[in-house]
Amino acid sequence: MKKLLLLSVICITLIGCKNFGKKEYVLVIMSQSEYSGITVSEPKTIYAKTDSVAYSLALDEFMVDKIIANSREDDDTFSQYVKHPISFILSDLEGNRIDFPEMKAEREKILDSL
Repeated sequence: MKKLLLLSVICITLIGCKNFGKKEYVLVIMSQSEYSGITVSEPKTIYAKTDSVAYSLALDEFMVDKIIANSREDDDTFSQYVKHPISFILSDLEGNRIDFPEMKAEREKILDSL
């Protein structure tokens, strides 16, 4: 019984330390489709040590969504339902918007070359 309790405490400690020292950010992606117009995704939590790392993670997720939407567009049957990501908003828990336009411009160049 003591071993089980000790194992539980260790697991809880490790899980709690996973995001220790990291700030919490909220990511929302706006998408557009012919069928549903403009929609807003459910807020997603991102944990990162700095604003730039959080923005990079958010931008990566946005770009992956864009690539997936572009690959789905080839199927004529469902093309009107495909949600194309058009922008995203990253903010900290106080509501301050996090933005690095130069990082987005660089990644857009890479995406256009694919």
